[in-house]
Amino acid sequence: MEQEKSYFSLKGLSGILIGIYGLATVYLIDKLTSGEGSGIEMVSQLPILFLQIGVTVIAVVFIIISLFTLWIRARRRAKRDGKKLWNASSKKIRLQTLFTLLVLMVVIILIANQGYYSLVTPISLFFYGLFLLNLIWISSKRLVFLSIGAILLAVAAYLIYDKEMIFLALGFGLLPIIYGAVTFLSPRNP
Repeated sequence: MEQEKSYFSLKGLSGILIGIYGLATVYLIDKLTSGEGSGIEMVSQLPILFLQIGVTVIAVVFIIISLFTLWIRARRRAKRDGKKLWNASSKKIRLQTLFTLLVLMVVIILIANQGYYSLVTPISLFFYGLFLLNLIWISSKRLVFLSIGAILLAVAAYLIYDKEMIFLALGFGLLPIIYGAVTFLSPRNP
């Protein structure tokens, strides 16, 4: 019996778009939290609670836009193939995604409330890498490269202090763009 295919994927244009969203998110968070210059950059003079709320809102908007993009792209692929969008495989991915996002948000909030801001980037990248590694069994085997890349970036972010934005841009921006471009240019196989 043929295994059901999930249409929710970071392959091709989906990965490229989500990488672009990730770069834009990192840029906005960097501008919000940097304390130099004037204009929007002066927002960093606000109390830490407002900065936490601002960063959280930006991150949640990124997640919502990314999930919406995945849904639109998946719907198009399923319609093109004449298949159902919500099959057993895509339902499993949806549950794992929601559970991982919930756990990650709780962990990040707890860490931020304790003042360990330098751990937010490595933990975010590590969870992202583990989440992708877990999806390999359901989705494309090529996700292993993206997941290992995110985990290695998490380790590097932990070891190299004060470069959080660079690692966030690499992990949530550049890696999905590269993965999307490679899968877009390669033959259609899992």
